[in-house]
Amino acid sequence: MVAVLSDRAGRKGRNDMSDTEISPGAGPVGHGSGQESTNAARVWLDVVQTESALKTAGLREERIAETLPRYQGIMRRALDGTASPRQAIKAFCLHCVGDLRDQITNCTGYACPLYAYRPYQDPDPDKDPDGPTAAEAQDE
Repeated sequence: MVAVLSDRAGRKGRNDMSDTEISPGAGPVGHGSGQESTNAARVWLDVVQTESALKTAGLREERIAETLPRYQGIMRRALDGTASPRQAIKAFCLHCVGDLRDQITNCTGYACPLYAYRPYQDPDPDKDPDGPTAAEAQDE
């Protein structure tokens, strides 16, 4: 609604505000009282939060379904927040490498902040993973 208002000099000008008197604390004109606006905002926020929670739950269930059955328990605990930090890191690493345990041991993600904490590390990195060769074994 466009109202015609007069300024101090008596000139008439256009203003996009309604000429309806607005009480302090009231919401926008035509949208009810301040209390009604607050309640409407709370309802809207509840709906958005519920939709977000449902979407998050669906994504978590998809991730668990994509995980190999033997690792689904640890993935579920990690996503539910009931896993220990070590279990959560294990779940993250398994998801990162596609549930391939050997790939965690051979991880080349040196820039990953969890690299030093990843599970299945070789306790002696200088040890040859294939063991001594036949020639080395005969020399001993």
